[in-house]
Amino acid sequence: MHDNMDSGGRREQRDFSPIVGKYNKILFGQRADMRGGYIDAPHATALDGASIDRVLRGKVNTGSFLTDDGLVMPSASRIYLDARMRDLFEVAPGSTLLMQDASGRERALTVANARHGAEGGKFVPITMRAEMLSGLKRLIQQKYQADARTGEIAQKFNELGGTSMITTVSRGVCDINRYPDFKGTMDADAQKGGVEEYRRFKEEILRRVGNLGASGEAVRPFLHIALHGKKDFDSARANDSDIELGTARGASCADKNVVEWLEEALRRKLAEKNVILRNAAPVVNTDVRLWGDPSKSEGSRQHGDNFMTVQMEVCRNIRNKYDSELAQIFAELIQEFTNKFHK
Repeated sequence: MHDNMDSGGRREQRDFSPIVGKYNKILFGQRADMRGGYIDAPHATALDGASIDRVLRGKVNTGSFLTDDGLVMPSASRIYLDARMRDLFEVAPGSTLLMQDASGRERALTVANARHGAEGGKFVPITMRAEMLSGLKRLIQQKYQADARTGEIAQKFNELGGTSMITTVSRGVCDINRYPDFKGTMDADAQKGGVEEYRRFKEEILRRVGNLGASGEAVRPFLHIALHGKKDFDSARANDSDIELGTARGASCADKNVVEWLEEALRRKLAEKNVILRNAAPVVNTDVRLWGDPSKSEGSRQHGDNFMTVQMEVCRNIRNKYDSELAQIFAELIQEFTNKFHK
């Protein structure tokens, strides 16, 4: 608990102790001039081998399975997946999934529907030959790489006095940027639990900064910057950028004045911090290619139009070369928003 002076010169007491949940953690900032918003890093955590083993436990059968003709072993050229696992790999029955076997040789496996295990009962999510299991794990790990350095940038932002939320599980286990029933992750229970915890944590941030109304609404304008990683600029990609702001095409932040201010302020601060790529200023776009999943609008749906979410996709070069500058830019953006809009 810390004493601060409120806008009327009265002494107030605030609790800045962090909150650590099962899937996310909040690091509360102590600066009063940064209470107008926070940043989060939803894809900060890599999917390690232990997490993959834990999630796959009980979901993989490498032995025989039940058919009308009795028990048979999995075909060497097939992988049998249930609907959730097919969504995970974005494949359909009859399509091909490439992976390496235990010797490192690449194999093309035809996708088929899930099968019952030897004892019958429920379908087993994954049935395959044992020599392909290591390749499956590598494939999962490659698919769900973390957005490098986003967690470190969020941590540095907190050290500068701002509030940050960092997701502590991989998006392969729970993707915070999707709905609770999203099927493109490995764990349905974690997907539901993680998103629900994330939403509770957003409300707790509003409560801690004194901006939560009686009906759960944000009383004053509040800016949520969702920090993501994108690939580096490629001129061969139409309308590519180094940084793209996304508002789910206006659904997550309907106030055009705020969006225009944010893009202008971001360009200005990149120049002030001498962030240079390809001997020029970074290319910044808004809602052109990476405008964000519709779930980004949940903040305003739950807490009203004063709760404004803007996704910020930042290329790898900036995250790697200018991480400290980026944290400082976020701090200054939240300060400026607090002074300009958080009345």
